Amino acid sequence: MRKKSFLLGMIVVVVLSISGCNSDKKDNTTGTVTEVSITEEITTTEATLELTETASEITAENTQDTGNKISVVGDGLKESQEYYENLYRDVLNLNYNIISGGIEEYEYSEGTSGIGEVVMGGAEDAMDTIGYTFIDSNNDGIAELVIGSIYEEGNGNYYGTYIYSIYTYDAMPQLILEGWSRNRCFLLDDGTFYNEGSSGAMYSVFQNTKLGANETELTFIDYYFTKEKDETFEEYGFYHNTTGEWDITVSEEIGEDEYWNIASAYSARTISLEFKPFSMYEYDVDQSVTHDSILSIEWITPEQLHESQIGNFVADTSEYEVIAAITAYEDIKNFKVLSLAYDDADEMGNLVFSTETLYEYGDLEAEKPFSITLTLYGTIPSYGISYDTSDGVTHYYAISESGKDGSATLVEFKNK
Repeated sequence: MRKKSFLLGMIVVVVLSISGCNSDKKDNTTGTVTEVSITEEITTTEATLELTETASEITAENTQDTGNKISVVGDGLKESQEYYENLYRDVLNLNYNIISGGIEEYEYSEGTSGIGEVVMGGAEDAMDTIGYTFIDSNNDGIAELVIGSIYEEGNGNYYGTYIYSIYTYDAMPQLILEGWSRNRCFLLDDGTFYNEGSSGAMYSVFQNTKLGANETELTFIDYYFTKEKDETFEEYGFYHNTTGEWDITVSEEIGEDEYWNIASAYSARTISLEFKPFSMYEYDVDQSVTHDSILSIEWITPEQLHESQIGNFVADTSEYEVIAAITAYEDIKNFKVLSLAYDDADEMGNLVFSTETLYEYGDLEAEKPFSITLTLYGTIPSYGISYDTSDGVTHYYAISESGKDGSATLVEFKNK
């Protein structure tokens, strides 16, 4: 869930998107959109600017690089590409379905505005011009999923700077940032994020945000915007704050040259990412519902339990009891059996449960199954598990049954 302040900060970009949706249409599947910056748009409104020595000093002071090293798969990230694909499987499947289905199949959901524009525009090569990658922008050991536009290919690799959506992971994928044609989103060289949006000379916005270590909400570093000075709309000003509010009363007014020079300095620091095109993505719906990258689950019989002599926790017994055998593919910590009480579903449709610990197993070794005897009471799960991975993240899964074939499934949920 993003911070309310961030949402307030983005309200103006939504307004700009609405006001300019029928003009200056860009193809988001190419590098063109990344080359069309606020500075270029303002040039067409008789505000052509040149960087001066004084302005360069101002921009250096206001857009300092933190020196943070951004980790990627194969260079700094602890896990493999396959691991992260499984971790974010539901999000990747959703985007794959939209991109492959095209205009006839697209139905808006949070986080899909950017790719929605592409498919609604009828792009036939979207599977090759939209891709994904995994980065650790803040060096906290938790990789973010980045979905973006591919505009360059070289030696079998695919690159782009323009970002459609970014997710982090805390029990489930968490959307932290979303981009579209009137709200362009980029990664900066210090692991922070840069957004810019414009609808002519009167209204423009650019902002710098960061994801704190082990956090799921962005915080503002800088927020710049233009707005009319009073109700006459005869004069507008250039403003800055660090709270993300489109409000001149809580902002400092700065000069026009300073405003656009700082925007140019930020734009100069955007970096290119190596993406994997969705045409190379291996769609696996079964894997997303039956196990994550670490665990698998299956129903076993009492005879199989007896013969295997594996550990077993009895959550309850009844005429309709079942036995779920859970196997880890790597060592995990703090494995627990939970009682679940349904609470709600979030805006993305993910289940939210309150939990009570029934049994603490401790560390579960790889390839050594553990079983749970339980009863399935209706379609809403009553029992689940939790465990910690090496990155310190706690994962929560409900034990359920596939409505398609009756097989055992693990359904990720958010712990209240």
